[in-house]
Amino acid sequence: MSHSLQNTIRASHIAIGTELTSGQTLNTNSRFIAEHLMAEGIKNQLHIVVPDEKNLILQCFDFISPQSDWIFVYGGLGPTTDDFTRNIVSEWTNKDLRLNESVWQHIQNILNGRGYPVREFQKQQALFPESAQIMENSKGTAHGFHVSAKGKEVFVVPGPPKEVHSVFENYLKNWIRENARTADAQITKIWNTLGLGESEVAYQIENLIKDYNVVVGYRVHLPYVEVKISYLKSQQEQNRTLVDAIDQTLRPIQIYSHKYPYPEFFKSFFQDYVAISLVDEVTQGLILNDFKQWSSDWETKQIAYYNQSAACVFTRSNTLRALPTPTGHLLFSITHDKERQCIPVLLSSQKLNLKFEIPIHTLAKMPIERQPLFIKEMIYKSLTSETLR
Repeated sequence: MSHSLQNTIRASHIAIGTELTSGQTLNTNSRFIAEHLMAEGIKNQLHIVVPDEKNLILQCFDFISPQSDWIFVYGGLGPTTDDFTRNIVSEWTNKDLRLNESVWQHIQNILNGRGYPVREFQKQQALFPESAQIMENSKGTAHGFHVSAKGKEVFVVPGPPKEVHSVFENYLKNWIRENARTADAQITKIWNTLGLGESEVAYQIENLIKDYNVVVGYRVHLPYVEVKISYLKSQQEQNRTLVDAIDQTLRPIQIYSHKYPYPEFFKSFFQDYVAISLVDEVTQGLILNDFKQWSSDWETKQIAYYNQSAACVFTRSNTLRALPTPTGHLLFSITHDKERQCIPVLLSSQKLNLKFEIPIHTLAKMPIERQPLFIKEMIYKSLTSETLR
């Protein structure tokens, strides 16, 4: 059975700006806050993007209010005539705007320090609904504010992403963490898989969950299929058997859970090597491409690459140079043993001699164009498992 989660804190998001609805600017702010809310067990209920039209914005508040406990509003706190979010929040909450003299002085200090004239209309950035808590913005002139009204907690933040991050660090981060503790938090378990289509993965999962009170979801983000289940913290014990069953069912095709782990893994794994020789006959350069992307953050000085038809070396700037003969390096070899129908993987150095194999039979039902990527991910997964033993 699939049920909505009614006993946890529900958060909704209103992103305001015609530049968002027109497609001129991508809304990243609500995603940023929503990710942190999810990590604290808060359910993200609704996301709405609305143009700079007062009546539409008021309708958005009325629409999301019955479905929400916390409301996050983004944008429209600047000094110009199209920045009227504070006025709408004042109207919806029935709380008059009041001038905060301290904030107005802060704005004047910033403008004077930048050599800008102070205009009277800029004073609107220092107006806040009565009883509102100021949320400091250390990256701009528009502070956010937090107001309680109609049984809701309303958080209004500026639009520029760096200023949203500033308000989050200065106020929201601690407030969310402290107030999430009293809730029956939403727990979300995630499995990211590779090798089977969405429908086949769902077929394996649906029979497992039919007798449990959870919310299940599937998401294709190529080349992966994500499975996630959500339930309340108070239901954790009764759902433990289900989580174990899904773990066991998806283990052969699971690549990772919440966060793709391999950039950080390889940064740590390679930190003691000044050079790496990568011999890869199988993944068509996919591992090389990953290492190019990730290596700017490594201590490794250079990586040599070999396959059956090419040999090159790149530095952190991705410029090709003559192939060196490295000393004190790590050999990372991936070959194709057709006779034994496997892919032997070898990592060898003065300190390390690690060998494992990827069986080819796992590729039998997979489209040929997906096989190199699947092999790459299975190598990464096997390597992390072997090194943790």
